[in-house]
Amino acid sequence: MTREAEAQIENSDLLRTYAINDAMNQLVLSYLHPRAWRAKLPSSKRDGRTIAAIYAHLHNCRLVSNRRVTKFSRGSWSPVWPASATMFAYMFSHEAHHRGQILMLAHQLGYRLPVKAWAGIWWWDKLWKQVGLPRRR
Repeated sequence: MTREAEAQIENSDLLRTYAINDAMNQLVLSYLHPRAWRAKLPSSKRDGRTIAAIYAHLHNCRLVSNRRVTKFSRGSWSPVWPASATMFAYMFSHEAHHRGQILMLAHQLGYRLPVKAWAGIWWWDKLWKQVGLPRRR
């Protein structure tokens, strides 16, 4: 197999994974109570992000990650990486981390999401079909 063919397969796998990752975010969004977005956070000594602020952060990170880039930086505190599957893996992990925060925070704020939302993010076969991806082999 040529390197070009391998790259095409890798890119299509990354795009499928991106579509599933986005479907997870959309599923959580669709069940999130409107009042949860800006609900006052549980008491703490330091300020934390509201659910709205967490989603804004994810959106802003996507704006940076989704441009055609040759290098990827997580911030001034981090070394620069080549834009590759590694960058996507970081992005997916980062979004999963924040999805977990959102689910936990919604629960703590009294806006617990139904099972089809918090467990539905793990039902990949169903998400795969909803996104309209071809059947996996």
